[in-house]
Amino acid sequence: MVGYCGFFHHPEHGIEDIEIGYRLHPDYWNRGLITEGARAVRDHGFRDLKLTCLISLIHPENTPSRRVAEKNGMNGRKGNYVPRFSDAGVCDFPRRVAAGFLIVSAARWS
Repeated sequence: MVGYCGFFHHPEHGIEDIEIGYRLHPDYWNRGLITEGARAVRDHGFRDLKLTCLISLIHPENTPSRRVAEKNGMNGRKGNYVPRFSDAGVCDFPRRVAAGFLIVSAARWS
């Protein structure tokens, strides 16, 4: 497996919005794969699931991930959430690092 892209829900952390999340092995970066996947997930969420908004939680130092979210129509901050990331960048909650919300609404998408 080279990566994944899909919906994530974090109600246990007080986040009710649905997140588009993604990870990709570095050998496959800069090919547009995650941008294409994130757009397909966004379209499915709005068109088929009738969701009203989607978010992405972005690690503050992860500029490429922010660019993918922006290409997916996301902008602005809904607020701040403080998940914890491992040293490998995986959200496994051992250490607290601020992350920002990026958001896109169904109205903006259509």
